[in-house]
Amino acid sequence: MTSRNLGQAGKRSALAILLLAANNSCFLLPCAAESLKPDYQAQSQANTAVDIQETPLATIAAQDSNSIAAKIDNLASPSSLSSPKSVSSPESVSSPGAVSRPDFVANADTTNGADTTNSTDITNGADTAASAISGDEFSRQYTQLTKRILSESIALERYSLNYRLENTKRSRACQLLYFGSQEASAATLLAFEVIAMKEFDKGRKRPLTINQNNLKGGLRAAQVGSIIAASGSGMQLAVNAARYIKAKQMGYDTASANRRVTEKLKEIDRLMAERDKLISANTAHPGHGRALIESKILLALRESFVDEYAQFSANSRSEAAARNLFFLMNCSYNVIGAVGAGLGYKAVTEPTWNGPSNICFTISGAMAMGTPLLASALLWTERQLILKAQKKRKLSQEASLQELEKEIRNLHAVDGDNTGALIPTLPSTQRFALYSQSGSLFTKQLENEMTTIHRLNKVAVQSSVTGPIIGGLLMTQGILGTRGYYKYFPSRPRKQLDLGYKGAIVGTVGSSLALVGNVAWLLASINYENRLRKDNSLPEQLIADRLKHLDEVEKIVSAL
Repeated sequence: MTSRNLGQAGKRSALAILLLAANNSCFLLPCAAESLKPDYQAQSQANTAVDIQETPLATIAAQDSNSIAAKIDNLASPSSLSSPKSVSSPESVSSPGAVSRPDFVANADTTNGADTTNSTDITNGADTAASAISGDEFSRQYTQLTKRILSESIALERYSLNYRLENTKRSRACQLLYFGSQEASAATLLAFEVIAMKEFDKGRKRPLTINQNNLKGGLRAAQVGSIIAASGSGMQLAVNAARYIKAKQMGYDTASANRRVTEKLKEIDRLMAERDKLISANTAHPGHGRALIESKILLALRESFVDEYAQFSANSRSEAAARNLFFLMNCSYNVIGAVGAGLGYKAVTEPTWNGPSNICFTISGAMAMGTPLLASALLWTERQLILKAQKKRKLSQEASLQELEKEIRNLHAVDGDNTGALIPTLPSTQRFALYSQSGSLFTKQLENEMTTIHRLNKVAVQSSVTGPIIGGLLMTQGILGTRGYYKYFPSRPRKQLDLGYKGAIVGTVGSSLALVGNVAWLLASINYENRLRKDNSLPEQLIADRLKHLDEVEKIVSAL
């Protein structure tokens, strides 16, 4: 073989190695060629292009030998070697069924003259190169930023859901104990009212026929019942305090939650700003339009999360404040009622204590009447103050779920071809399903969670309708007793006892309503919870669904 033939064979061998290396490089970067194609090109070449994600390396290397040899002959010709474009151009190395190589691979195949030309092009377009990058690099950076944003969002939402789960816990044992204490108070008060009505009815006709032992027994029973009711409310306050201490130790108290959420939101905002900058610098990328829509979706999801957290935080904290106020007031007016019953016990044998005793009953009834109204007022006021404070901390933002749904529909319409040009490992149709499910869970949670909690808590402390009625009736009884003592004692005992009799009738109605109301509250509460549990709509069930959804999303995101 002559030296010329050896040189020609050497050139062919070198070029063959370069060609196979370039093909292998394309195989190692499967997303580059597809990401650089516009959608309409990807669709039209679907039947001719080789799917490099499914084609083994051996298949690419074992292409038709005649076709490769023909390419080598063309590349080895003097005209081909003298022209850098004949090597770097995709048309010169591609055939039907071959995959276009990334630009940096093509540049590696050029001669020294081509390198000089490319260096000149890079020097002249330095500004463009600083802002725009190749399609495969854009796809890589876009994927990484989106992955980090979703990962941070998942961590933030998981913390928020656990924070809410900790704040929505309810104890059935505490519920039953509180019911028992209030029922004991209502039952003993009703027993006293029945005895008082009977004895005062006799006394307004014949004052000396009153059975003092019966009155003492009734008053003592009312006193014990009031003490039990006060203890029940005090127990609820103690449980709430212990729960708050435990939440603080776990990092789920309000201050810790606000601090944690604020830090995470700052990191998410920084990543989203970096992502938007990347998109703005690569407007020529075929997925640019889809990237803009997806940015709007991520922003809408962020706003939905912030709004959801702000609403829950404001509602739960105001609910907790209202509950604690109710239990504190309930404990207080039951203590006053117990004092009044104790003074009444002494007044049976020492009538001068009748006045202070009825004053205590009047104050206790007035507090019982005003407690639900005060709790409702505090609930509204506290919620407004918390929302105002959250806006200052940028932890509150009005979110439009309709806007989120609109952008999700836009993404689905634009990206229905599922090319995966932006994130090859997670095509947009899969991301569309992910965003849609997140949006629907946001909607369901916002509509059901706090409404359910508010209704359960409202029933637990009796409604703002029956509470004032019961308290008003008991207050009326105290007013009648006070007036009878200070106006008619000791000159007109029959008139005094007549007012006491009328007051006992009013008190019987009030205590009977309280007795029935407590039972109705327990039955309604159990029925309501069972119905919600059957529909999988309890707050803890909704939160469990969200946590399960987050686990599934995290698996998808971690695979990017």
